[in-house]
Amino acid sequence: MSSTEHTELMSTESFKTKVKNGIKDYFSVDAWKDRFPVARWLPQYKASKGLSDVIAGLTVGLTVIPQGLAYASIAKLPLVYGLYSAFMGSFVYMFLGMSKDITVGPTAIMSLLVGQYGKPIDEYGEVHDPTYAILLAFFCGIFQILMGMTRLGFVTNYISAVVISAFTSVSAINIGFGQIKNILGIRFQSETFVMDFYHLFKHIKETKWPDLVLGISSILFLALMRFGKNKSQARLDKIGKAGPTRVKAPWKALWILGTARNAVLVVIAAGIMFIVEMNGSIGHITLTGNVTSGLPPFRPPNLGAENILKHLNIGLVIIPLIGFLENIAIAKGFARQNGYKVESNQELIALGC
Repeated sequence: MSSTEHTELMSTESFKTKVKNGIKDYFSVDAWKDRFPVARWLPQYKASKGLSDVIAGLTVGLTVIPQGLAYASIAKLPLVYGLYSAFMGSFVYMFLGMSKDITVGPTAIMSLLVGQYGKPIDEYGEVHDPTYAILLAFFCGIFQILMGMTRLGFVTNYISAVVISAFTSVSAINIGFGQIKNILGIRFQSETFVMDFYHLFKHIKETKWPDLVLGISSILFLALMRFGKNKSQARLDKIGKAGPTRVKAPWKALWILGTARNAVLVVIAAGIMFIVEMNGSIGHITLTGNVTSGLPPFRPPNLGAENILKHLNIGLVIIPLIGFLENIAIAKGFARQNGYKVESNQELIALGC
């Protein structure tokens, strides 16, 4: 056998060995545990943490109810879709996600972005056809899964933090200003920030004072409850874990109420609306309207909808990238703080699913 033939034989054997080892590693137990992180943390879960997790789950669950309704409004979707998106993702993320400290659901930035793409179905352009939001979520999920499988999670490392900060700040201003008309109880159709500004002052005389009073009162209540939460947290830290229960109990109760302040406000406001309705004065205040009960029928997205690319446009690329970037930034922050690791590509797959 010549040296050339020997070299070729060795190369072939080396290639076969690499392929064999690659297949072996891919189907190994450790590899599949990496793909399903629940297989790593669940066997190590301590029952002593159960009560704390239940309290945390209830607190977050109560909070995402009003948040989901609000974010659905920002996304220009029927309110019930805010509730759907608030809990469905968490069930999947429990098996595939790597961060124990984040919740998967609607956010202000993502809702604002979704609201930019879709097909209006009302005269004011405030509600879009949910068919296109479902299609957007479907295609964005596929995009993120493909990015995760092809190990492209590193791409977001090249997006400037300054750009993200600027985008977040502008989004906050846009969202905040866009909600002023709802607080004033006035309605108009507008597509841009400038036109929002113009129509707001044009229709300012149509302000519904009951809506304004209720809106300002709600803002003050939330600010007061947030102050109470921060104050109670400072007091609890000062008392320490070894402090007497009778001293900690009222501060802990205030902290829980402050943490779930959004849900507390919704319950109080709903009670006020019930009393107002009983007195026959409900017509003076704008209500969200009926929220459909139950779950929608499980069926594939309507891929035959008209003009999908026209309505979804560049959102098919922007939304999955921004959504992942928003998630991974928070997840890695908590991971550094609490001493565990989060892998970008696995997070992409978890979010995409």
